[in-house]
Amino acid sequence: MSFHPNGETLRGPQDLEDLATASWLGETLFAALELGVFESLGEDALPLGELARRCGVDEAALLRLTQALSALGLLSLHEGSAACTTLARRHLLPGSPGYLGNSLVYRRRLARSWTSLADAVRAGGSALSPPELESDDEYRVRVRAYLLAMDDVARIKAGLIAERLDLTNVHPKCVLDLGGGAGGLTAGVLLRNPGWRGLAVDMPEVVAEARRVWAERLVAGDGAARSLLVPPGGRARLEFAECDLLKQDLPAAPVEDGGWGLIIASNIVHAFAAPESAAILDRAVAALAPGGLLLLHDFWTDGPGRGPAKAALFDLHMLIHTYQGRTYPWTWARDRLAERGLCVVGPVPLGRRGEEDTSLIVGSRSEAGLAAVSLGDLERLDAVARELGFLRTTPIDPAGVTTAAWVGEKCRHGCARYGRGGQCPPRAPSPEQTSAIFSGYRRALLVHGEPPTAEFHRRMLELERAAFLAGHPKALAFVAGPCSLCDECRPDDCRLPEQTRPSLEAAGVDVYAAAATVGWRLDPVPDRESPAAFLGLLLVD
Repeated sequence: MSFHPNGETLRGPQDLEDLATASWLGETLFAALELGVFESLGEDALPLGELARRCGVDEAALLRLTQALSALGLLSLHEGSAACTTLARRHLLPGSPGYLGNSLVYRRRLARSWTSLADAVRAGGSALSPPELESDDEYRVRVRAYLLAMDDVARIKAGLIAERLDLTNVHPKCVLDLGGGAGGLTAGVLLRNPGWRGLAVDMPEVVAEARRVWAERLVAGDGAARSLLVPPGGRARLEFAECDLLKQDLPAAPVEDGGWGLIIASNIVHAFAAPESAAILDRAVAALAPGGLLLLHDFWTDGPGRGPAKAALFDLHMLIHTYQGRTYPWTWARDRLAERGLCVVGPVPLGRRGEEDTSLIVGSRSEAGLAAVSLGDLERLDAVARELGFLRTTPIDPAGVTTAAWVGEKCRHGCARYGRGGQCPPRAPSPEQTSAIFSGYRRALLVHGEPPTAEFHRRMLELERAAFLAGHPKALAFVAGPCSLCDECRPDDCRLPEQTRPSLEAAGVDVYAAAATVGWRLDPVPDRESPAAFLGLLLVD
């Protein structure tokens, strides 16, 4: 069986055609934003004629655009009228708390440079011409567009990060945001944690524009701006300072015992080559208070959710647009922090289902400090699985794992090793026995890995042991494929009885149905040259 690590498989010519036209999706969204479709609709449903009048476009052409937007789930159409869907109201209407319009429009500007990707690969770096000489006003407009775009995303991520951090016992209560832009992440921390103060540092032109943005928000009567900039009692809780992270020391914390209670490095690691990013991390560790936390938020090539796929594409984005930026494995950052004496947890997924494209790495000077990170035991096992080399895991209800008689028949009539292995049918548990085993468990992890079989088996045993030592005495692994721990299997005189485990298929599990239960799609492997996916199951408790 084979499948794409993030879900869908490219199986044939139609998939390649869809891939080649993927930019159509983005251009449809960009056109709607440029024409003001969502803003014109607002919270109302409007006849298409009225919507066309407000947008200043041809009604017949607008109908075709709205049909595409409806197919994408951004508009609903009914009896000649259009309305924003919940997703569009939340994120595409100016003024909504989750507005992403600035970010999406900025993505369109960056997307135009992707046509130079082949040139960048040929050259080994960015093939873009240096920007033309800009006036001060033009440069300021470009900086402002970038700042607002990044702040849209930062405000969304701030809420997701807050769900993972409990700063109640973190001291001192001051946060330093490296490359903080308009301070969206820091503002999120301060608004959720009264008594905290924050400093966002960035390049001079960014800091100047950030101050303008917050001054405008204050004048507009923004409640968050008032609570952060003019709180009762005087000094602003959110401040900005100029700092070149590559050349200058980090600002000192405004407390007597020294060090910052929380240091945020969001989307900083990927901006530089490894030596420069490592040096920034070193300075951040040195500036951290004894009871503080260092939070890295970024794309990681081996992170959870959509991380690996998005990180690989973002790495190409950095190849096109920068001279040294790139994405890194989270293990690279973890090892760097550990070498500097920090205890580390990660990657910590974001979102209700952990499907965001970015994730967190959190470091503390003590294991006790990591108690501030909200991470479930299955998520901790996911981190262990990634360290072991598995591609990903996902929770699955053991009661929903289907067994069927046909699976064993496929072994009988489709595998040359049927009856020869100690963990193969008919020696493996029957479907009925397997169902009885599963009924004794409440939680499990479905695990995705790759060949070879013996290595997958050994890693599943290590994951089982990690779960056992973490307080799950019932932990039990099911592997993939025939047992290959020994060169020659002696089913009636096993050399490694304590290490043998049945495979899911041998135990009668319908692996296709199990994968579908968690949203993974499996495809049969058509030939020996095609990549195969191995799925294992860790019963936890």
